[in-house]
Order: sequence, then structure tokens, then C-alpha cells
Amino acid sequence: MDEVSAAETAFPHRAGNLYKIQYLIGWKEPGVEAEEKYLGDIRSR
Repeated sequence: MDEVSAAETAFPHRAGNLYKIQYLIGWKEPGVEAEEKYLGDIRSR
């Protein structure tokens, strides 16, 4: 703690970041075709 300046805070928004966004995708279908489809969907976003 002695490495952190008294003027600093432990909150990420002090650098101007107000939000964190996480994309999550899941599927129950087995197989390589389903994997390619769903991974392709999330990569296109």
C-alpha cells in the first residue's frame, strides 16, 4: 500500500473508464459445426 500515492484511488474510472463490457456466448449443441457457427457469431460483433 505504501507504493500507491495518497492522491490515487483504487477505482478504474479515475482514468476515464466508466464501464466494462463483457460479451458471453454459450451453446449446448455438440460438434465442430456448432462451435464454428457460434464462435463466428461472437467474432462478428
